Amino acid sequence: MYNIILLIFIFSITSCQKETNEIDPDLYSIVFCKEIVINTADAINFRLVGKWKWFKQICFPNLEQDLKSNLGLIVEFMSDSTFKVLKDEMPYMNGTWKLQANTDGLQIITLPIVNELTGKFNMCDNKFVCNDIGRDICANFFRRQ
Repeated sequence: MYNIILLIFIFSITSCQKETNEIDPDLYSIVFCKEIVINTADAINFRLVGKWKWFKQICFPNLEQDLKSNLGLIVEFMSDSTFKVLKDEMPYMNGTWKLQANTDGLQIITLPIVNELTGKFNMCDNKFVCNDIGRDICANFFRRQ
C-alpha cells in the first residue's frame, strides 16, 4: 500500500514540477534500486553496519533540497545492534537499533529516537534514505563514509 502511495506521489511530482521536470534523482535511484533484489531486514542488516554521513534532506510540500541543516551528522551502526551519532565529529547520541519490517516496508528503529532515521527505509549501493514524506515530513539521505 505504501509503495502505491509513493508511486502516485512520485508521478504527481513529475507531472507538477515545472522547474526541473524530474523528481529528486537520489530518491528515485534509491527507491527503485535494481541492485538489491531481496529487501528484507535480514538481507539488509549486515549492509547497514558502518559509518553513514547525512548529505541532504527534502521536505514536503516544497521538496527543495536542504544540503546544510544536518551537515556534519554521522551515524555509525555497529553489528551488536548499537549505534552512535556524531555532530561535527563530537559525540551526540548513542543507543540501540534494529531494522523492522512493517506494512510499509522496512524501518530503522532506534532507542532513543533519531529524527533523521524515521520513515520508510530504502537502500541502494552506498546510499540509504529514511523517507517520511508520505506523512508530510522529510526524507533524509545518507552516504557510506
